[in-house]
Amino acid sequence: MVIVIHQATHTENALSYNEKKVKEGKAVFFHSRNTLSVNPFMYDEKHRLKNLLNIEKANTRVKNKCLHISFNPSVDDYRKLGDTTIRHEIDRMMEHMGYGNQPYFVYKHQDLERVHFHVVSTRIDRQTGRKIKDNYEKQKMQKFVQELEQKYDLLNQQT
Repeated sequence: MVIVIHQATHTENALSYNEKKVKEGKAVFFHSRNTLSVNPFMYDEKHRLKNLLNIEKANTRVKNKCLHISFNPSVDDYRKLGDTTIRHEIDRMMEHMGYGNQPYFVYKHQDLERVHFHVVSTRIDRQTGRKIKDNYEKQKMQKFVQELEQKYDLLNQQT
């Protein structure tokens, strides 16, 4: 299992990348949490972007407001986990990383030889308007991946 935190500067770019993949038929809407509507995928891209940009307006000083994560199970990991478990584990990952109360959108990509997922959110806390602390983010993610591999007996392999 490989999980990568991308250094995206603009939330609009990360969201647009995933939305474009959906339009091309290379990705599908997979999951969302803490959004303005029960099913934000019923609406257009502007609606989803508004969920995040309205929060980001609260803090103009932060430069890198976007949180963009790719969740990359190997082919064997995906067979073992399936969509339901992956959805649950993405929620757990967001909680573990300190973003569990944030709105986020998950896209399931099928544009490579394996299925993978992209999560797009914001680093600005929706309640306080402050930047969510991202100290030791890579170490936290490594710990989460190790726990995931142990919990489901996954192979520690690159995708």
